[in-house]
Amino acid sequence: MDTARWLDSRYKRMWADEPHAVTAGLDATRHPGTDAYEAAQRKRGTSLHARLLELREQAKALDAQYHGLKDAEDEDGLLRLAGVLTATAANHDARAAVYDQLVTAEPSLSDEHRGEAEHHAEDGQVLRPARRCLLPAVRVQLLDRRQRLALVS
Repeated sequence: MDTARWLDSRYKRMWADEPHAVTAGLDATRHPGTDAYEAAQRKRGTSLHARLLELREQAKALDAQYHGLKDAEDEDGLLRLAGVLTATAANHDARAAVYDQLVTAEPSLSDEHRGEAEHHAEDGQVLRPARRCLLPAVRVQLLDRRQRLALVS
């Protein structure tokens, strides 16, 4: 508002018949209270973006763990890989939820946020079957190990 008032004073020097040329067009002067609402929306958007940054950092760490485990063949490695895939799916779900909230916090970017929310929700859904596929492999290894132990005994 201060900048708008300063612009009004500059504009008034050139056109005296329009003393509030800039501020008259602002919602904050036409609809009192909108500046507080918009400030609250900006604060909400800022906190949601901070949460997204946390989730992105978590996703990077999970990706690094995945690349370390993706070729695992032993039981422990496969179980840890299934855990990483589960955590990654949960991370995608959390990011989708944050983007859903950003749709209302930043209405001017709602289409982009909605698209990101759908993208992350789909990615979370894609990872769940992959995780489920690993668990039978672990069970087979456990059974195979038990059978070998039974033969040795």
